[in-house]
Amino acid sequence: MNKIFNVSNIDNAVLFNKNDDELVLLDLHGIIQLFVKLREERIRVLGGDVYYVSNGMITLSYDNWSVDRCVSDLESIDASLEYILCYENSNNGNYLYSLVLKNSIGDNIKLSIDNN
Repeated sequence: MNKIFNVSNIDNAVLFNKNDDELVLLDLHGIIQLFVKLREERIRVLGGDVYYVSNGMITLSYDNWSVDRCVSDLESIDASLEYILCYENSNNGNYLYSLVLKNSIGDNIKLSIDNN
């Protein structure tokens, strides 16, 4: 089952259409804000994709990460933050990140920007 997690209160969240699927992309600041909320909700990060912004265009970088399914919810967030911080420090550019999420009972979590 898919559940919706509203991120309209996260700074710099961007909707991106990839193959007719809307993804929410977040910059480093937004990711850090979201990870605080994911910790509170005990939502696991399974991995994610990296996008870069150049001349106003968002493009998939083909860089990504995954987190071992054997680690705890909190460890999955820590591992993802470590990857993102290392990526930001190792590369010059303007990056956005998408996440693959699950809750503790195995539901897929889809990020949404709903201002209602």
